[in-house]
Amino acid sequence: MNVTLIAILMVLVIVLAAFQKRIPMYLVLMLIPILAALFLGYSLTDISTSIMGKLNETMASAGFLLLFALIYFNLLMETGMFETIVNVMIKPFGSRMNVVILIILTTVLSLLCALTAQISVTYLIIFPILLPLYKKLKLNREYCFILCQTALAVMMWLPWSPAIVNVSVVLGCEATELSVAASQAAACMVPGILFQWIYMAWRHKKDTGSLFLTVDGASEAAAEEAQEEKKKLVRPKLFWPNLLVFLILMVGLLKFGIPAYLLFMIGTAYMILVNYPKDFGPLLERAGKQFMGLFLFMIGISIYLAVFTDMGMVNALGEAIAGSFPDFLARY
Repeated sequence: MNVTLIAILMVLVIVLAAFQKRIPMYLVLMLIPILAALFLGYSLTDISTSIMGKLNETMASAGFLLLFALIYFNLLMETGMFETIVNVMIKPFGSRMNVVILIILTTVLSLLCALTAQISVTYLIIFPILLPLYKKLKLNREYCFILCQTALAVMMWLPWSPAIVNVSVVLGCEATELSVAASQAAACMVPGILFQWIYMAWRHKKDTGSLFLTVDGASEAAAEEAQEEKKKLVRPKLFWPNLLVFLILMVGLLKFGIPAYLLFMIGTAYMILVNYPKDFGPLLERAGKQFMGLFLFMIGISIYLAVFTDMGMVNALGEAIAGSFPDFLARY
């Protein structure tokens, strides 16, 4: 069958399934590409070999990182370290604390974390630290993701970014050369960041009537009740050791380029042995349930990419798109 047609149909079916939300997305990503590959005449053995290669690549690049990072940050959040940091951040501003400061702070911290050129690492640093503050200010937490993602997009011009490295390999040019060109495109996003700040602050004020910290009595009571439930897991006496280990891990990642999964594996071992030598069982189970959803989605993405890239679909779509342009435009 026509490879281009099958590729288009596969993408359309997956997009439609995503909008319908009746079937778990990871199942769609697992089943539809396999059916598409079968229609193209590939055997189950060929499909399985391609999928296993992509799965191994995915686990090596992101799977183990997410596993140990998720466990580490879950345990670290239970200690109350991030809540303490948030309270310290709020205290100097007092009643002057507002969403504008938080929105700008989110972008600045995201840009700094994005120096790692690792999307998952940036998320795992930013969200645990800032989301509690978003909750305190009653600011839409989706804004945190949007601002973080925009900062990541701006910083993807870095020569050690996986995107730049992969494209430079395909084009046969130096990553630094491609990085210089990409940095000019990244600079075009700066006005977009300013627009985000203005729009989010305006939207929040329109929805809540204020840009400042407002906490009603009911939410205060609920917060106190939640704190009572978590109090037995909080480790205030270990705040400085936990913070020191966290900083060491970040330095090892940013400065020395130590593999992230290895650093978070060490951090997980430290958290279990020092903070929760007796309580780690239920905490690991809770983190494991969160990882399972991500793991299934990673499997689905890997199957989709394996079929899309290894079964000739990328080349077929590329040729079809390039061939649809007149000769005088094709060179652009």
